[in-house]
Amino acid sequence: MPSFSSALSSETEPAVSDGSDIQEAWRRCCQSFCRYFSVRTYDNTHLVDDLMQQLWLRAWLRRNDVRSADPEPWLWRIAQNLLREHRRKHANLLDRRVLADPSLARQLAKQFETQNMPAELLQRREVREQLLLALTELSHADQELLVNHYFERRTQRELARELGVSERAVEGRLYRARLALRNKLEHLSPEE
Repeated sequence: MPSFSSALSSETEPAVSDGSDIQEAWRRCCQSFCRYFSVRTYDNTHLVDDLMQQLWLRAWLRRNDVRSADPEPWLWRIAQNLLREHRRKHANLLDRRVLADPSLARQLAKQFETQNMPAELLQRREVREQLLLALTELSHADQELLVNHYFERRTQRELARELGVSERAVEGRLYRARLALRNKLEHLSPEE
């Protein structure tokens, strides 16, 4: 029969994670992390690669610190902290920053009230930067849906088939994703 002290110590020790939940969250969100770093490092591919590797390593080494069933928010906090640490260390090396352009963000927010974005609008660099900045603030599912539909020009029928849902469900998800993106763009452009 185990002693009281051994029973007490086994209750207070954290469970050791095998890391499968972190691996699954990583597979789900890897592209979103890459976009997040890419937008905020101005497409510096070497830096994005370094940050992605650091994110995975830090998450793997600290996998026993995860307190919830879904480690995705925990991974996002690590990603944000890595970017902050990098900026603090290399603040003088950053020669330009993607800044919110209030008038452009307001214009984009109005454009997202309609279903279709004009292709010539998406070709402008500053428009893409503002969109990417707002996109990286959305959930992974919304990011994927909007990128697939608007940037990769995939139809609702193709997306419905891939997701295993009806076209009507994809239409609703696109609507909600556009609303979320419009809200993010409006936050980038406070009212005058």
